[in-house]
Amino acid sequence: MVSDSANMIGGETVIQHGDMEYVGLTQPGMGSVMMLQGGLVKHLALPSSSSDDRITIITSFRAKAVGIYDSSFMSNIRPYSDLQELYRQWIDYRLNRLEPGVKKLHDRLRFVQVFDEQDSQEVDEERVVLKEYAKRTLRQMIPPNIVKPLTDRLGCQFFYHVRDNYVSGDLFKHPLTACELCKVPGAMVEKAHLSVCSEKFCWRPDIPVWSDYIETYTLLLQLDESFELRKRMEELQVKDVITKWRAESRPWGILDELAVQGLGEYMVEYLELCGMRFP
Repeated sequence: MVSDSANMIGGETVIQHGDMEYVGLTQPGMGSVMMLQGGLVKHLALPSSSSDDRITIITSFRAKAVGIYDSSFMSNIRPYSDLQELYRQWIDYRLNRLEPGVKKLHDRLRFVQVFDEQDSQEVDEERVVLKEYAKRTLRQMIPPNIVKPLTDRLGCQFFYHVRDNYVSGDLFKHPLTACELCKVPGAMVEKAHLSVCSEKFCWRPDIPVWSDYIETYTLLLQLDESFELRKRMEELQVKDVITKWRAESRPWGILDELAVQGLGEYMVEYLELCGMRFP
């Protein structure tokens, strides 16, 4: 906290509990800090009514231990960042983070004379982790020529809520519109139809996220839950989407895949192509 909060009215940080209730946290004094895993805990800072400013410095931390999966994503900072600089820093950070894990596996296996079942399983599990890590690294880098026009038109704050509003269904509470993508009579822009729309592949057919969508759907259809799916479900961002999808008893859709990956800009683009209108 950089501002003097001694006599500040408002300005508290509010977090959402697992039961969906909100609670305010005690305001830290000037020079004091608050530790919060902001990428996993929904939170916001209330406006201050008694101060001209509420300035904070935010520092990101990660686990130092090798082998702990880094679930960082950029959904909450893409809308207001200099993407050229952000993406340069992102790829540099992710590759540097990857190197110690690969070296640890190499050191562990380099002198193995005969691979047994445990060795093979360890390599296979590491393959899954590396694949998901590489995919997350690349998919988060949405081209600036897609991000900027959307944020200029809709504002940065809009993208903080589009994913959650899709998962909860709040995005579809307004009167539904006819699907302009397939133009099938009676087809409306809502989750069930968007999952099976016959023309869905018209949206950016060459984008790699389509292969992710097919891969995820294949994993979800398997009777026995695979290590890969279990590993993905360790992330709350993935778990909440899949849990909600299972409760809705419908096919996995491309919007579900975009929500899992936190690609809100692509979600808006796809929904607008289907006929949904945003302010």
